[in-house]
Amino acid sequence: MEASSMTFGPKALPSVHNVVPLCLKTSLSLFPRHLLKNQTLSSNKPTKHGLFCVKAENSGDLENTRPLTSFSPSFWGDHFLYVPVADSEFEALKQEIESVMKPKVRDMLMSPHSSDTVRIHLIHLLISLGTAHYFESEIEEILRKAFGKLDGLISKEDDLETIAIIFEIFRLYGHKMPCDVFDRFKGTDGKFKESLVKDIRGMLQLYEAAHLGTLCEDIMDEALTFTQ
Repeated sequence: MEASSMTFGPKALPSVHNVVPLCLKTSLSLFPRHLLKNQTLSSNKPTKHGLFCVKAENSGDLENTRPLTSFSPSFWGDHFLYVPVADSEFEALKQEIESVMKPKVRDMLMSPHSSDTVRIHLIHLLISLGTAHYFESEIEEILRKAFGKLDGLISKEDDLETIAIIFEIFRLYGHKMPCDVFDRFKGTDGKFKESLVKDIRGMLQLYEAAHLGTLCEDIMDEALTFTQ
């Protein structure tokens, strides 16, 4: 890039003759003159608007004068940087996942003996473990059917952790779970009950669920403030 294509400075800025200082190690730079030190700039003729073009000329290696901090060696050393694992072990693990673990989890998800609440808890666990993508079709089917009977699913549920997990999972998968399900955890003063603070697992799940609220859902903002 040619220096002549770059201009800067207000009209009142005086023209530069031959050399001005520059503080950065660069080939092209645009900075006010009073901030430029320790380097030189060759200038071109000022423009009719009172602007001028500059090109930096390196006058020294700043790397040699830059202060550096010496850090002590890591306490852990390289213990976690190298773990020898044979390819055969990886292959055996892969086979176990495909032939044993995935079918077992799939059976748990689709079991007719499991309630929708239990399935949703399991889906939440799979998401936390980063393995939910193995069962996307099963999860979507479960949630589609469960959302169709949402009222019966949550009507008598008063466990904060369970309600927050149900809310989080449905919203993560694109279902418009109503935020007023958290009204049951408020007192007569319209605020979240202080007794909920003792429910550590419930508070944690409410905190996570609060991040899935929309701009017009004030109760989710209240939940976020309450759990922080």
